[in-house]
Amino acid sequence: MPTEWDAFFDWLMGAEGRVVHHDPDDTGGQTCWGIARKHHPDWEGWAVVDRHAPKQPPRAEIEPLVSAFYQKLLASWWLSTPTPLREVLCDIVVNMGAGRATCLLQEGANRASGQARLSVDGVIGPKTLAAVSRREPRALALDVCAVRLDAYTRIVARRPSQGKFLRGWRNRVASLKRFLSL
Repeated sequence: MPTEWDAFFDWLMGAEGRVVHHDPDDTGGQTCWGIARKHHPDWEGWAVVDRHAPKQPPRAEIEPLVSAFYQKLLASWWLSTPTPLREVLCDIVVNMGAGRATCLLQEGANRASGQARLSVDGVIGPKTLAAVSRREPRALALDVCAVRLDAYTRIVARRPSQGKFLRGWRNRVASLKRFLSL
């Protein structure tokens, strides 16, 4: 990945920051710097996590594995999307999943138009690509951040147990906006 990746990865590791062994309210379950074991049980980093549990693995030992995982996971988003939109979308992929990132991109594009011109279906097709190409990346990134905050509120409305994460989610978006100077 280009050198811009290193700065984003450093920010991302600050946002994710550690192994969470067990939080019964976290629907993602055990995570290592944002990588959920239930979604990626075969990731090679779990051997390092398990070897050091319940303590945190040394960052020097786990970070290269985390970086390689995210570079592979995020490559298509990173390489095909202009900055700062790519960083916003990549963080959503890490925090909420690729399908949600696509839906929030579509919601963000609709927000700017003032009407729902795109189906929010989680599929990047010709209409989504055309709508994104018509937008200035910085403005669209801001709209995607706004709809992301709305999405967090909807999550808590559906599952009140997730309310304890709301402040952290909002702080994460605010931190990303500061990092990107949005």
